[in-house]
Amino acid sequence: MGTSIDERASKQIINLGGTKFYTINEANQILREVIGDGEKSYKEPRHEVKNAYSTWDKSIELIDYEFKTDLREGLIKMWKWAKIHPKRDRLFWEAYEVEKGIYDFWKK
Repeated sequence: MGTSIDERASKQIINLGGTKFYTINEANQILREVIGDGEKSYKEPRHEVKNAYSTWDKSIELIDYEFKTDLREGLIKMWKWAKIHPKRDRLFWEAYEVEKGIYDFWKK
């Protein structure tokens, strides 16, 4: 009986994703083009990592990963899917467990 685990990847942490880096502004522009609507909205700065992205080197080396869907194509597929599915009620928290350090826009 065969195994579903590729021994090359056993016990490895592997990132999968696109092989092109996009800034938030670039991703925002593409998303607005795909949905045909929207405006940029800048929020208060976060005290987080400024540039973060995964590397995919191990996914190519260990499991022969092939990049197939770019951001625009993925967003187009997601938008088509979202438009045919019913809207669900959003959950709004009445109160946050922890208030310290939460961004103002998370409280709305």
